[in-house]
Amino acid sequence: MSGVRLRGGRVMAVRGRCPACGGPGLVVLNERLECSLPRCPRPTAAGELFADGETEHVVLLDERGFSIQHPLIERLDGALMHCTLHQALRALEGPPAAPGYYRVTRTAGVDGWDLDFELLP
Repeated sequence: MSGVRLRGGRVMAVRGRCPACGGPGLVVLNERLECSLPRCPRPTAAGELFADGETEHVVLLDERGFSIQHPLIERLDGALMHCTLHQALRALEGPPAAPGYYRVTRTAGVDGWDLDFELLP
């Protein structure tokens, strides 16, 4: 696909699959990663994911409990299936902080891992 002109820009095919439709239509168009397949429900999904610079866990704390957004790197080598943050949060006797979105980092502590919660805007 390299060298094909589409919507007035140069297109370069990218090996991989679109995270929105699963199709092999990823291209770089005008310096943006997009899916070129017409059936794709969100052609900009791959570019949006890679543009997000978050490398830590983001945790939503609310009255029902918590939800975790894992960093993309945990998708590699099955690391997401062995993430210990979920168990660490479930083991707490109560909410670790007020309701909100937090960047959670783990640092080595005296008795194992310490969790640091940074409130996000």
